[in-house]
Amino acid sequence: MRLTYFAILLLFLLFSSCGSVVRLVYGVKKPDSVTYEEMIRFKNDVISQTDPVCFAKMGSDADWSVPEAFLFDSEGHAIDFRNPENPGCSAPLSSFIINLRTNQKPIRYGLENMTSFTRSIYHSPCGDSNMMLADADYHLFITWATWTGKLVYRQRVREWLSAAHQNRQAHVAVYLVNMDQVDCR
Repeated sequence: MRLTYFAILLLFLLFSSCGSVVRLVYGVKKPDSVTYEEMIRFKNDVISQTDPVCFAKMGSDADWSVPEAFLFDSEGHAIDFRNPENPGCSAPLSSFIINLRTNQKPIRYGLENMTSFTRSIYHSPCGDSNMMLADADYHLFITWATWTGKLVYRQRVREWLSAAHQNRQAHVAVYLVNMDQVDCR
């Protein structure tokens, strides 16, 4: 009996202490302003070295979570890739992106168009120049921030990026939208 209590206590201590270590190393950090160099280093080390970065305008009407994905066709219409039974989940995005075709007409929804969406995005962190979009069949915007830690991006976001880069049937342009408060000094 004592051995059982000891084993349960030992397991509890092991798991509770590992959680704090994991949170410290990989978990959500206290949001604070970061320098441009810190932000780019995080992006290159954790997310992607090849995809361009853009910046969410602070104080804009955008109500985005991190990470979150937004997909638009070449005409600027938002594409509905979410599961109708679980609309808040963007998990099926990887399989959706890999199966996109140039002449395909996916289901559009009228909540947002790319013109109004990109009004909330800057090309540079400390300026007010608007986004320059690539010529592509589809445009994939992925929100990210350094304060969320590394673990968030290891699986889901990398799957989205991999699917976009592996699609040979349509050109999917990827834009990484940074949500950090960037220090412009």
